[in-house]
Amino acid sequence: MHVNQQSGSGGASGICLALHKALIASGYDSRMLVGRQKNEQPGIGLIDNDGYRSRWGEFWMGVAKQINGYSGRVRGAQRLSDRWIPYLASPRKFWSWWAGQEDYDFPGTRHLLAQSPLRPDILHLHNLHGDYFDLRELPQLSKLLPTVVTLHDAWLLAGHCVHFLDCQQWLTGCRSCPYLTLNRSIRRDGAAYNWSLKQRIYQHSKLHVVCPSRWLSDKVSSSILNSGVLSAHVIPNGIDTNIFKKESKVFAKEALGLPKDSLMVLFFAETYDNSTVWPFIRDSVTLRDAVESVAKLSLSKKVIFCSVGIGNRVRKEGNSSIMSLPNQETPAAMAKVYQAADVYLHSMCADNYPTCILESLACGTPVVASAVGGIPEQIQHGITGFLISARDVNAFTVHILELLNQDDLRIAMGQASAFDAEKRFGLENMVSRYRSLYEQVGKE
Repeated sequence: MHVNQQSGSGGASGICLALHKALIASGYDSRMLVGRQKNEQPGIGLIDNDGYRSRWGEFWMGVAKQINGYSGRVRGAQRLSDRWIPYLASPRKFWSWWAGQEDYDFPGTRHLLAQSPLRPDILHLHNLHGDYFDLRELPQLSKLLPTVVTLHDAWLLAGHCVHFLDCQQWLTGCRSCPYLTLNRSIRRDGAAYNWSLKQRIYQHSKLHVVCPSRWLSDKVSSSILNSGVLSAHVIPNGIDTNIFKKESKVFAKEALGLPKDSLMVLFFAETYDNSTVWPFIRDSVTLRDAVESVAKLSLSKKVIFCSVGIGNRVRKEGNSSIMSLPNQETPAAMAKVYQAADVYLHSMCADNYPTCILESLACGTPVVASAVGGIPEQIQHGITGFLISARDVNAFTVHILELLNQDDLRIAMGQASAFDAEKRFGLENMVSRYRSLYEQVGKE
């Protein structure tokens, strides 16, 4: 049984869903339970938190669902149903928000095993933040059956944030948190309480911990989580290289309606436009300054700087243009964008093991990225891309120009990227290693 915040195509959701489907294809009886679900899919169910609430809580959550039906038509309806009505359903939830404490009021967690047609042999937990999971149930769940936990970020190690940047207080107690607004934000400093509660939870848990990167695995060994670790493993995330693969860039550009003789530099709009969802984590300033600097130069070739995530934006800048594409609805559509790109940019102040870098490399597109978290384990500097220090605009600019101006280097890096991704990051590699882990822990 897999448990995750949601099912989807990107990040932790995409990795969890891909693993779930691959296990079914290889003969496993796999089921996935999620905190939120947009569309019904075979083998994927919604954790029934509301069904296990008191009659009082059940009544008010029913009211919230009715009000949510007016979202989009009545101003404030969604905020009322998502925020304020749940506080009526659970006063404890309101107190947690007010005190800066993490909300664990999700009674469906205690009954996870009852929400499966068959009792699972192994419980595999993924992202446990996102307002759907009661972490206090971890000791009991891990005593009932072998429990694997895959860390897609550092939330389990700290008092509230998913990445701790330059802060070292996650090692000693998260006192006087300097990043209260860092995702996941809290309204007042309850980080020390959250850290201490997690510490007590892990001391009574028995977990098989998996990290996609050696970088995060090293952090786990120094953290409060380590007290609950029975075994630790590094299993890099994998992608479907039957979808994300190298194709003709000329044909891919034509399919997107772009000039086939142009060079395309790709990045995501949420980083370029300084998204407030992940403040401090996405290095928007460096990306934007580097793109603007290169776009203003008198380049001999036509260059298209293309963001994905916000549609209908086109701006000319000399011989260059800055444009955008809407979010791509399917992995195949996103693969076509990677295949058309000549360079992919990934500018971050903190990260773990981003799937988008793997997808770009597999499509034969070299990457210029910040050397933070597990990213140096994905990119071979000077071979499949370039690694730069975070916030180093000059280095970012230099390497973008290097790839745009040197055709032989760009083509060679693209070929090396696709070869390396096929060898190291194929979905079958990840699935095989997880299957071995399941067999190992299932015998204990």
